[in-house]
Amino acid sequence: MRQSYKSVAPRMIRKPQQNFVVQPLIKTNAVEYRKYQAEIVEKCLERNTLVILPTGLGKTIIAAIVAAHRLLKYPDSKCIMLAPTKPLVNQHCEIFRAVLNLPSHEINAITGTVRPQSRVNVLKSSKVILMTPQTLENDLITSRCDLKPVSLLIFDEAHRAVGNYPYVYIAKEYIKQAEHPLILGLTASPGSEKEKIEEVCRNLYISQIETRTEYSPDVRQYIHPIYMEWKTVKLPSDFLKIKTLLETLFKERLKILKEYGYLESSDIKKISRKNLLELRAKIQSEIAEYLRPPSSLFSVSLAIAEALKLSHMLELLETQGITPVAEYLTKMKKEAERPGHQKATETLLNDDKLLEVEKLIQKLIKENYEHPKIKETIKIISRHLQSNEKARIIVFTKFRNTAKKLVEELRQIDGIRPARFVGQASKDVDMGLTQKEQLRILGEFKEGIYNVLVATSVAEEGLDIAECDLVICYDAVPSAIRQIQRRGRTGRRRPGRMVVLIAEKTRDEAYFWSAKRKEKVMKQTIKEISTKLHVTSINTTSKSLDTFIKSQEELKVYVDNRELRSQTAKYLAELGVKLIPEQLPIADYIVSDRVAIERKTTEDFLQSIIDKRLFQQLTDLKRNYTVPILIIEGENVYKGKAISPDAVRGALASIILDFNVPILWAKTPSETAHLIYAITRREQKKEKRYPSIKREKMPLSDRELQEYIVSGLPGIDLTLARRLLKELKTVENIFTASENTLKKVKGIGEKTARKIREILTLPYNETE
Repeated sequence: MRQSYKSVAPRMIRKPQQNFVVQPLIKTNAVEYRKYQAEIVEKCLERNTLVILPTGLGKTIIAAIVAAHRLLKYPDSKCIMLAPTKPLVNQHCEIFRAVLNLPSHEINAITGTVRPQSRVNVLKSSKVILMTPQTLENDLITSRCDLKPVSLLIFDEAHRAVGNYPYVYIAKEYIKQAEHPLILGLTASPGSEKEKIEEVCRNLYISQIETRTEYSPDVRQYIHPIYMEWKTVKLPSDFLKIKTLLETLFKERLKILKEYGYLESSDIKKISRKNLLELRAKIQSEIAEYLRPPSSLFSVSLAIAEALKLSHMLELLETQGITPVAEYLTKMKKEAERPGHQKATETLLNDDKLLEVEKLIQKLIKENYEHPKIKETIKIISRHLQSNEKARIIVFTKFRNTAKKLVEELRQIDGIRPARFVGQASKDVDMGLTQKEQLRILGEFKEGIYNVLVATSVAEEGLDIAECDLVICYDAVPSAIRQIQRRGRTGRRRPGRMVVLIAEKTRDEAYFWSAKRKEKVMKQTIKEISTKLHVTSINTTSKSLDTFIKSQEELKVYVDNRELRSQTAKYLAELGVKLIPEQLPIADYIVSDRVAIERKTTEDFLQSIIDKRLFQQLTDLKRNYTVPILIIEGENVYKGKAISPDAVRGALASIILDFNVPILWAKTPSETAHLIYAITRREQKKEKRYPSIKREKMPLSDRELQEYIVSGLPGIDLTLARRLLKELKTVENIFTASENTLKKVKGIGEKTARKIREILTLPYNETE
């Protein structure tokens, strides 16, 4: 049947007497005809397009219609649409099934919860596949997915296509592999920075931009007005006292940074958190360059760490309230009790001014004193529900603790039925919501079981949330993207209202105006970039050297499943290496029967020295493969706070001298991938040696077993274990030795000797 569609021109057809889209692969009376959608679709069929449309104007419908035309033109092809989350993927799948005139079993959603082999089968049998990008990326890296027959690739929330986000790699592979490539990017807002929008266009091979705003003549009839208002609240005098104390502490730290020449000003209004984070990275880099860093650098580092904590406390106080600041102080105290805690935490907690802040906070908590925004939020919601008891309301807040507090307060008011809506990640004792729980809450919100959703940023993007009459921004955000996304939650099917709460003379004001300015700049920037794009600027047919290599030879490497998340694996796949994912008992990459590679970033390398994983991993590696290799990836291996440079040098010396394991260095994941590629090619093409997984660990020799047992003692690494065995001859002698005897061994101090004796004589407690 599809073969007969070839003669039909891929155009959007509307019969004069009907107001629906008529096309063989679009269900009858399924899609309302809208002229602006028809024009955008025709443009999208010509070249790779980024579509920028306000929320509610049918971006997914446009995607479905473009898919119908591509499948009509290439009957044996497939279409893939990517979306960042599982709920969003399922949502798009429902829309495509409702719109496309295809059997439902040919339109399928695939996420990471589907087993790899099942994904392969679904990909083969489907015409339209809705996927999460991480899933498709993994399947491309491991050669489970072939993009050759895909005639349309759709990127939802296309503004994410920057940096190392999976969209970037997927687009590159698609252009390499596809026989008839066409890319469609969808977003409500690509951001305000020109460089970022240009990066999105480059990464997705975009040749043109199609955009509409709420003021565009052809969309006005479909746009419902959103009444914007902002409510200013004044901070009470007790808040201002705490604010003044925190600002004084903050300014003291900024003065230190200015005195050392790292800041031009100590004015707290001119220094952002971003400035401090950039300065911290710079100082850490400078410290790492010295064998013995000067004390001034540590003073500056301490001042930055304290300034960051104070900046966060100020933001919590100004925009959230008393309870969040109190909880943050409690968190700092717990951190100060842990071994290896930041010195900045301890220094701040002992500062007289912060102690005074804590007293004032405790006083206000006892008096049930909270941020005036809470009362204002309750007042706005109560009045709105009085005028419309069937209304749906969303309250957006930046912090989970605030969401929790708001829900607690709202539950006490008759007629208000609130639900807290947060992301999946669990933070400390705060458990996140699973995707199943998120979908349940959204369903109950739609049904009216809940009438107020108190949400963090997870509700801003993409999810099909029931039509809302009112959106309240408990705190302003400085991002144009987030501001647009929040606003897009209302005004979809009827007029909406958005209220932004602003604490007077706080960063709320700065954030609000920043977002407005960025949104204005964004519109102008999109216009400028759109005029510069040319079809010839993107060459989608030329093959790079890496692609040429891929077509000439196939190399196979076993890779540990956990490594698939790394950029290194991605680059290796781009070089043409077929990666075979396995749960490897030893190594990260196995390239032949004799070569196995352990890859460590500098951070992981340092941590593995501290927790003693490193030497056990190298022992296993060396026992099972005759040519073990360690690759350390990163810029500076001496930057760890919890381990001294001398200890790092000692570990490096031990790896080479004691274990005879060569160390290769790579600055970036790309360098690591090229190293692994070179080793693999030499082994498999020249030496004709192919990868072999050795699942059974070879038994330890008597000597290795002795070293292993002794190195399990507190404070004892492999080098000290060997010294102890050399001096005391047997494991038994070591275990029965006195503190004084242990201290005679070089490197064993009084503290270590005491701890060894304590652990050896400590009764076992099975309930601990």
